Amino acid sequence: NGTLWVGTVEGGLNRRAVNEKGFSHFTQHNSRLSHNSVSTLANDNRGRLWIGTWGGGMNVMDMNNPASLHPLTVDRSFVPLLRYVGALAYDPYNDGLWIGSNDGLYFYNYRTQKVEEPFADCRLVRGCIGSIIDNDGNLWVGCLEGVRVVNLKSRTDAHGYFKQRQIGRAHV
Repeated sequence: NGTLWVGTVEGGLNRRAVNEKGFSHFTQHNSRLSHNSVSTLANDNRGRLWIGTWGGGMNVMDMNNPASLHPLTVDRSFVPLLRYVGALAYDPYNDGLWIGSNDGLYFYNYRTQKVEEPFADCRLVRGCIGSIIDNDGNLWVGCLEGVRVVNLKSRTDAHGYFKQRQIGRAHV
């Protein structure tokens, strides 16, 4: 709708609506934002803004109701794995959200409202930063190992794994 959303390091989330000159600021001090370093943003087909932070996990808000901003509740076992989020992508093929963190690549299933491990070695995909879904239905995620490519059309059932491959290898 023309609204600009900007995440900042230690400055929280900022919103500038169409025809407004200034920004509205959302921080830990004036909202339920879980951390003031907003590292990645993604919107979905339900009018929600997904907010990844670097140190405080995930948040979500209805973009038409910014006061709805709140931390995403996940199973306790995933809390430490989703603390540092560097990549988010809405997946229209499987109706969910891909979450790339410093500690793995995960899928948040909208139907079950649960974080899932989408393939066997997903916790080994370390240092995720940046993602995009191409026109062929592939998710591309940058990570320490190079690039991980997930075929979003390859899931056999609601609980099955996705086909994926690694391209390149980082030299440390």
